[in-house]
Amino acid sequence: MKKNKSDKTPEELCDPLLEAALNHVAFDGWSKRTLSQAEKDVGTVPGIIELAFPGGAIQMIDLHAQHCDIEMVKKAAKFDVNKLKI
Repeated sequence: MKKNKSDKTPEELCDPLLEAALNHVAFDGWSKRTLSQAEKDVGTVPGIIELAFPGGAIQMIDLHAQHCDIEMVKKAAKFDVNKLKI
C-alpha cells in the first residue's frame, strides 16, 4: 500500500522537504518562511518540519551538504583520480 505524504514519518519527509526548500532559499534564505513554504509545497501537516528538522534550518543545511558530498563521491568514482593533476 502506497503511503500518502501525510502518512509518512518526519524522517521519510526530510528529503522531500529539503528539495522543496531549495526552491525558496534563493529568495528567502534559510528562513522560517522558506521552511513553512517547503511544508506547504510537500503537502504535509503543519508543524511536521519541526519534527523532521528539530535543529531548524541548520540541520537542513547539514543534510543538503551531506547530499552534495554523496553526489561528489558518485561523480568522482567515474574518474581515475590518480591520473588527475592536483
